[in-house]
Order: sequence, then structure tokens, then C-alpha cells
Amino acid sequence: VACYTAAGLLTVMSTSFTTKVLDFDTASSVPPLQMFWCGEDSILLNWPNFLLMIGPFGHWIKYNYDLPRCLIPETDSCRIVSKYTCELLQRVPATVETIHRI
Repeated sequence: VACYTAAGLLTVMSTSFTTKVLDFDTASSVPPLQMFWCGEDSILLNWPNFLLMIGPFGHWIKYNYDLPRCLIPETDSCRIVSKYTCELLQRVPATVETIHRI
């Protein structure tokens, strides 16, 4: 379960609400427009000018965008739809990461 607080903190809890899995400070005083799970272990937050993908252990990546967009959650990814494009974003699986590691 993922929750975004008024203080700009993303908190991820176990489904039983007994264990806090992650606290991530977004350093934003403005809440995201949308927040969805992207696969089973990363969260995608949508602000007007950027997307923030937060994965396990608090690893994150920021994607800047100029155009408004809408997020559509999929089973193992998230679709990003704008006026001109439709993109699919998903976390690289650990097995693929291991294969392509240098």
C-alpha cells in the first residue's frame, strides 16, 4: 500500500499495515496529479512537468515532460499518454539487469 502525505512524503506499507517498507521524501509541497503502481515494486508519481519513478530501496529516476499527460496503469507497467505520444514505462526486471550488467 502506498500513501502520499501532505508533507511530501511517500510511504509504502505492507498489505497488513504492520511493516513500513519505504519512506521517501519527494521534497515537494505540491501533491502529484496522479500516483500509480508501475509493476509490482515501483511507484510512478505524475506532476505537471515531470514523472518520478521510485523503486525498491528508494532508488528513483525523474523524467521531464513539456506536455500534459495521463497515466494508465497496466499489470506490469504504466502507459503514458500525451497529445502526440503513447509510451510504456516499466522497471527493468532483475534478471534482465543481471544479464546486461557490465
